[in-house]
Amino acid sequence: MLTEYDHSVSFKNTHETAQAINGMQLQRAVKYLENVREKKEAIPFRRYNGSMGRTGQGTWLLHPV
Repeated sequence: MLTEYDHSVSFKNTHETAQAINGMQLQRAVKYLENVREKKEAIPFRRYNGSMGRTGQGTWLLHPV
């Protein structure tokens, strides 16, 4: 059983990921997350996006490979 201390994950990233797949069918959600891992699709940051501008950390989101 996993506890909160087993993996270090950001609450904000987890929230945005959950919101992105909320309401999707299971097969579509799994495919979507695989595409995100392969950088074919991006997870939109809607709520916690205050410090994302002009940092260069998300440039692949604008120009996918």
